[in-house]
Amino acid sequence: GTNHQTALQIAVATELLHFSFLVHDDVIDGDLYRRGKLNFIGQILKQRDPDNFSDRGPDPEHLHWACSNGILIGNLFLAATHQVFARVDLPHPVRLRLLDLLEHTMNDSLVGEFLDVGLSSRAITPDISTALEMSRLKTATYTFQLPLRAAAILAGLSEEDERRIGVIGTHLGTAYQLQDDYLSTFGEAAEHGKDSFSDLREGKETTIIGFARATRYWKDIEVNFNNADLTTEQGEHIRDLLIRCGAEEYSRDTVRHHLDTCRASIEELRSSLNREVIDLLLTQVDQLDNRRS
Repeated sequence: GTNHQTALQIAVATELLHFSFLVHDDVIDGDLYRRGKLNFIGQILKQRDPDNFSDRGPDPEHLHWACSNGILIGNLFLAATHQVFARVDLPHPVRLRLLDLLEHTMNDSLVGEFLDVGLSSRAITPDISTALEMSRLKTATYTFQLPLRAAAILAGLSEEDERRIGVIGTHLGTAYQLQDDYLSTFGEAAEHGKDSFSDLREGKETTIIGFARATRYWKDIEVNFNNADLTTEQGEHIRDLLIRCGAEEYSRDTVRHHLDTCRASIEELRSSLNREVIDLLLTQVDQLDNRRS
């Protein structure tokens, strides 16, 4: 029916938004890979220069071409997202609720990316609360909150229930991002497909690092943190110090706290939502709880 069709359109638009943010993020970071595979920019680059692609760094002119592609296709998908949201066949007040949600998502995601770039370029003073806020804004709003709240709006739930579902999304998304940082630093590289020490090498200001900064171990960690030529031995030493200073335990506890809060918030919604939805939400929490990559 119409409702199913509308839900699909909003789901597709959410994917377009997701891709747009990812490709712009890759342009900003100059990344050619995502999850161990060539990303959009990397593929454009390889197409332009298949022979020299892997041996040495990319030709600057070719890289400029590939990044320009990334900016343009990201813009195209961003515009398409707004078009879909604005044209869905729904009563005007419902469409406005969806558009308000999209605007809120755009604002949060932009501020999150801004903080991420500001922290990594040392334009913003790093501390644990800024790192946590960055994680929430950059990931939770568009990956979890947007689809969950959009579903609540389409299902005809009250604004209060939509808000409560949004809070679950925020905790889920924050747990996901913090878990990402945890796995990148302490996980098995073979499982998550990323370079074991890339976050330490890039000087990524995660909550793990934010925690460590406030401990007496920081002066020893700082020596090789943000060192592009970090050796495996130095990386393992930093990892060991991060465990000793309590940052590893803090990171695990924080993820656990967000997941527990999710479960409690879902239980509170039992009277408003049908059982399938409750089970679906709890399954999402369980999937995150068991995530290794």
